Amino acid sequence: MKFFRFSDLFIILLVVLALVLTLPTTRAGGSVVHVIQDGLLVRTLDLWVDARVEIGEIMVIQVEKGAVRALVTDCPDQVCVRMGWISSPGIPIICVPNRIMIVIPREKDSEIDVITG
Repeated sequence: MKFFRFSDLFIILLVVLALVLTLPTTRAGGSVVHVIQDGLLVRTLDLWVDARVEIGEIMVIQVEKGAVRALVTDCPDQVCVRMGWISSPGIPIICVPNRIMIVIPREKDSEIDVITG
């Protein structure tokens, strides 16, 4: 007993190919990372270029494969380091003792975040 004929397999392959070609090619989240210290933009990094960046002598930030993390910092509690990797907008890494915020901004300002009411 045959489950698939050649024509059935051909149609399945065409459907799969059409689905793959119509998938969105945009990246999830933003394409840059903003490093803000004392309310001022200190650095802007490309999220898709692997790098290790020192912010003064107080923090080392690592960017890799579309994600960012605080790798090393001199603050006592290390909350920002333990936060790990972030790759989407809306979840900043904040180092309170050093007054540094690492954030991935939204691609579009008109993007709706929450609807209430």
